[in-house]
Amino acid sequence: MFLQTVAVPVFGTNSPLWSLANEFWYYVLFPLLCWAVAWKRPMRAMAAAGLCGFLLWWLPGGLAAKMGIWLFGTAAGNGCFDAGCRGRFIWRLLGAGIFALVLAGSKWRPQEINDWVVGGVFALWLPALSGRWSAPEWLRRMAKGLAEISYTLYVVHFPLLFLAVTAGLQGRQWLPDGMGLGIYTAFLAGTVAVSVGWWWCFEKRTESVRAWVQRQWG
Repeated sequence: MFLQTVAVPVFGTNSPLWSLANEFWYYVLFPLLCWAVAWKRPMRAMAAAGLCGFLLWWLPGGLAAKMGIWLFGTAAGNGCFDAGCRGRFIWRLLGAGIFALVLAGSKWRPQEINDWVVGGVFALWLPALSGRWSAPEWLRRMAKGLAEISYTLYVVHFPLLFLAVTAGLQGRQWLPDGMGLGIYTAFLAGTVAVSVGWWWCFEKRTESVRAWVQRQWG
C-alpha cells in the first residue's frame, strides 16, 4: 500500500524500499497540484487542492519536503541542452566530474552537501546526458539489459546481500586484497544473476501484460 515509512516500517531488512513510498506519493501529489493550478472548473480545482493539502499534512514532513528533489528530476526530464555536439560532450565530462566531487563530498560532509545539493547538481547534468551516444553494439546491448533488470535488482539486491553476508561471512570483514576483491566480485555477480532470474520469471512480460490490458479495456 506504499505506507512504508508513513504508517509502517519497511518490510524486513529490505530498507531500500523506503523510496517506493516516496515515488508513489509524488506521483499522486504532482497531478493534484497541476489540477489545482490549471483546472478550469473551480469546484474540481478546489477538490484537488483540498486533497493535495490533506496529503501534505498527513505524509511525514521529510517525505513531503523531498518532493522538491523529485521536481528537480521532473524539470530535467523536460529540459533540453542545445549546445551542439562539442558543447554537449564537454558538459557531459564536466558534469561527471562535478557530480563525482559532490557525491564524494556528501559522504564526507553530509550536513553541508545534503540530498538537495546532490539532486540539484545531478539534475543540471542530466539534460546533457540525453541524445545519441556513440557506443559499440555490445555496450548498447549490455546497457539495455541492465536497464531492463534495474527495478528487479533494486527490489531484491539488499535482502540477497544481507543473507549472503550474515550466512556466509557471519560478521567477518575482508581486506582490500585479492581474496577480498574475489569475494566482492562473487557477491556482485551472484546478486545480478539472481536478479536476472527473478526478472525473467516476473518482470520480463510486463510490457506484454500492459499491452493486453490496454487491448481489453481499449
